[in-house]
Amino acid sequence: MRCKLLTTSLTFALVAGWAHAQSVAVDDPTHKPSVFLGGEKEKKNAPITSRSVKGVVLDIGGQPTEGALVTLSDLKNKEKWTFITKADGKYHFDELSFVVDYEVIARKGVEVSITKKLSQYDHSPAVTRNLELEKPAPPAANAKDAKPAPKT
Repeated sequence: MRCKLLTTSLTFALVAGWAHAQSVAVDDPTHKPSVFLGGEKEKKNAPITSRSVKGVVLDIGGQPTEGALVTLSDLKNKEKWTFITKADGKYHFDELSFVVDYEVIARKGVEVSITKKLSQYDHSPAVTRNLELEKPAPPAANAKDAKPAPKT
């Protein structure tokens, strides 16, 4: 009985002490909490450790393309990731290294975009690369008759 009474008394004292400390902290406008629970200040100072690439796949008419297969290639490790666009034509790849070169290309049916690069020397944390689908050039009937594409 005595042990139970002592335990109850100690518990009450601890709770009362905690409640008093909380009320003092709330009532004192100069009091700053000793516990940091997160927030914008800490995030702004945190170093950026990865980057992302995003964009929109556009058809020949300049409209967003649903169902295009976007492939991102890591040129260092030869790894590839894919993304299939929704109705808005948007794609994104996150958690990319700053020390690796990447290439991104889109395909839908026979239409293919030009390959766009993401260089390790570009230190932008968020890069946008819009991809425009084009019809492939018809194959030349004879290699001798093939003319080089005009330079633009």
